[in-house]
Amino acid sequence: MFRKLLESASKITREPRGNCSLYRTSANRSALKKIPFEYVRTERTPCIFKSGDTEELEIDRTKIKSKFVGSKELEDADENVRKMCSLQFATKAEIIDEIRRQYIERVQSHPLDDSSMEVRIAKLTTTIRSLQEHVQRVQREVRGRVTLKHAIDRRHKFMKFMKRDDYERFVWLQKTLNFEYKEPLRYYWYETRRGTLKDKVQKYCDDIRVARLKAFKDKLKSQQEDFLREKAEKLKFIAEEELALGIRSETDGATSDGVDYTSKKSPPVENTLLRIARTAEGPVVLTSPVWPPRPDDAY
Repeated sequence: MFRKLLESASKITREPRGNCSLYRTSANRSALKKIPFEYVRTERTPCIFKSGDTEELEIDRTKIKSKFVGSKELEDADENVRKMCSLQFATKAEIIDEIRRQYIERVQSHPLDDSSMEVRIAKLTTTIRSLQEHVQRVQREVRGRVTLKHAIDRRHKFMKFMKRDDYERFVWLQKTLNFEYKEPLRYYWYETRRGTLKDKVQKYCDDIRVARLKAFKDKLKSQQEDFLREKAEKLKFIAEEELALGIRSETDGATSDGVDYTSKKSPPVENTLLRIARTAEGPVVLTSPVWPPRPDDAY
């Protein structure tokens, strides 16, 4: 059955021009009917949304704009005036500038640091997250998507250099800015209908094989007690017949499994079952023998 399922999946062909749709022939239709599941294409996520950022652009809108911080006139101003000078009535560009300033303050080594590798990565992170929100809202803007792709590639390049030069700083920067650096894939395989169905059929056949082997093992385990009892009776009968015919003496009554079925002191079958059950509970630990202490006058 497994071979027939694999052969039915391998019979599925594609159009010669590279289209992933199937030939609607009777052979393919019959092959598809034999497969117990349907092919569902996975949703593809654009690469611009796989940047590894786990934080969105968020800021407290009640804060005063940075250009009005420290103003003495604003301290004595009316509440409506203070609200007009806060980020609640700021433009989108002003909000992004405030968020960029916060990111820079997280990673800069001194107040005048404006061109270090960490600061440049913080600026690119702000650009990436703002453009991702914009592209999701306006999906037809090609310029924004291209700019976003360039920013992601540039940050990826800087992170690769930092990982090579200073790994501890590399890990700290990811935790501080809440994003994840992803290594580029060495090989990439495009998803095809034929290959996906073939893998699913192989997994389906493996699951059936494992399930049947497990069921057979459980069946044998349930019959183990009766088998051991029958084995003990037959061995005892053989030993008694050999003693009656003079083939074996009473001293040779012990069998290869260590049980003397001719002796009245032989352990019952329950002890054998208990020993097998204890062995099945866990691996047998082999310990080295304990030798008696060597006397002082050995040499």
